[in-house]
Amino acid sequence: MIRHTVFTGCARPALFLGVPLVVIVLSGLATLLLAGSLSIFFSGWAALPVVIAFGIFYFWARAITKIDEWRLSQVMQSLRIRKAVRPRKSLGGILYAPFELRELKP
Repeated sequence: MIRHTVFTGCARPALFLGVPLVVIVLSGLATLLLAGSLSIFFSGWAALPVVIAFGIFYFWARAITKIDEWRLSQVMQSLRIRKAVRPRKSLGGILYAPFELRELKP
């Protein structure tokens, strides 16, 4: 009998330092722009909280990515949806429907 193994390396997102590449590049660029402008217009100490926040975000993203490579994108997508649509509890889960569900009359 032939055994087929699945190579999961093709389905993984590109990682850099244990975090998906798109996430690390976008957050790094945002941090660079914000910290750079704060250090130019105010002082280097004003940019320090932004750099610390980036470090915290990096370790949070790496911890989530360690569990599952796609979990970080799921968390980001759920945050994006929660911002657009107010979630409602339904049967122990969260419902992201854009309209209110109601019962049908028999």
